[in-house]
Amino acid sequence: ETPSLRAGRTGSGARRVYLAGKHHRPTFLGVQDAAIGASTEVPNRWWYAADARTLALFRPLAGLVRGPLDALPPRGARCGSASSGPPTLTSACFIVVASAVAPAASLWHLDWGACARRGAAFTALTPLSGPQMTSERCAAHGLEYEPWDAAPGDLARVYDYARGDAVVFDGRLPHRTAPFTAKALAQVSGGRRLIVSLSFAARGGGATERAAQIRVLEGQTGGYYELDGA
Repeated sequence: ETPSLRAGRTGSGARRVYLAGKHHRPTFLGVQDAAIGASTEVPNRWWYAADARTLALFRPLAGLVRGPLDALPPRGARCGSASSGPPTLTSACFIVVASAVAPAASLWHLDWGACARRGAAFTALTPLSGPQMTSERCAAHGLEYEPWDAAPGDLARVYDYARGDAVVFDGRLPHRTAPFTAKALAQVSGGRRLIVSLSFAARGGGATERAAQIRVLEGQTGGYYELDGA
């Protein structure tokens, strides 16, 4: 039986959709329109895991991301107390960009700016879409960032997404969607850029840190996340 797509409402006002059918248990995805892009006819959207069952579907991918990171020696200070545990998966979403992104529309930001120190949280991004020709570079598949060790006046750098790879960066790294034109987006299979985004945060911090993490997560997800002690 073909699953049907039903719509509901989340507490934040974002729409919640889920698959329902004879052989399907409900899978909830919240929907929020993105604040980037030039088209109002085809909105850019975040489709985020809106319940525990749906977030669990992302955990195998999160494990692949975490494995290499856990093997690295500790770097920098963790946010919170000395007993803070390693960052764990807190939320996940699909980011769908369906229109050109002008330089003025793509804002520089920190995913976890509310946390005062580095090493407490990070983001992992991996693409599901790609160029129509797999061997070519696509301007619509870039992440622009400012390295912490960049000298004053240095230009920002661009990471080119590639299917099968994930880029992982600290929650306090300045970054943005690398701007691109409608012509560049047309080079992407299906004409839409589809990215999986995973958010991780450290456990065991104090009340101030936890309150800051909750504010960040509520803004990112529209209301659903998993954070120990929240």
